[in-house]
Amino acid sequence: MTIHDVNARCSDRSRLLSQILADDDGDGDAHEAERVLGLRQSDYHWAVVLRSAPGCGLAAEDLVRVAQTINRETGGARPLVVVNRGREVWTWTQGTRPPEPEALAAVRTRLSAVDGLQVGAGPVAQGTAGFRRSLLGAQAALHSASTHTGWYAYEDVSVVSLLAKDDDRTRWFVADVLGELASTGPWHAILRETLRLYLAMRRSRQQVAAAMYINRNTVAYRVEKATRLLGRAIDEDAFEVRLALEIVRARGQDRPSAPSPADDIPFSGSPGAA
Repeated sequence: MTIHDVNARCSDRSRLLSQILADDDGDGDAHEAERVLGLRQSDYHWAVVLRSAPGCGLAAEDLVRVAQTINRETGGARPLVVVNRGREVWTWTQGTRPPEPEALAAVRTRLSAVDGLQVGAGPVAQGTAGFRRSLLGAQAALHSASTHTGWYAYEDVSVVSLLAKDDDRTRWFVADVLGELASTGPWHAILRETLRLYLAMRRSRQQVAAAMYINRNTVAYRVEKATRLLGRAIDEDAFEVRLALEIVRARGQDRPSAPSPADDIPFSGSPGAA
């Protein structure tokens, strides 16, 4: 396993790595990339960015150990680990075949439980261009973490990350589309998440109820409250509403806690029951 500082001067590895990551075309010198970094054009790469959440105190050494665990459990042949200014650790799993989905799922489960750890996982991509693309995807995913810990995958934020590049226009879009539903506070966050799942799950109250461990009547109640805050029927611009909700979620703003009894309606029965 190769571990080095991306900012180290007088290092062929650091110089070449910086060149590859700055190359928009992703072509670069394939021969040099293989000779110095072990990057083969035929290989598949999976990048993960690791960071300590604010105030959690995970050191670079702790993040490197996490990176070693990732590479060990996904079976990468030539793992590469980079310490970036002591604040982040970038790691790539590389191999002749993509990592097994079961291995990726196991890593996700394990790392999601680590206190104070923020994880951005990029897409699996091939070649030198894929090496760069996977890291950029992992960085885009981690951008949505804000101050929250946990696992953030690029496939979950790939669409909204295109909009989230312009913070001002993104905030304007969310405010215009969601209206009062964009207000801060745990109850508004719960309403947004319920409505987001409702639209994502093709308006199935039963599926939302099962996902949120609540009753179907509670789902209906929350959707009705969210619609009132929108100030119009969902059908008028369902795409824009869902996109705005996904943007809020991807930016890490919605991590709803349990609602106050005064906010939610009482229910009986198991989740998903009528």
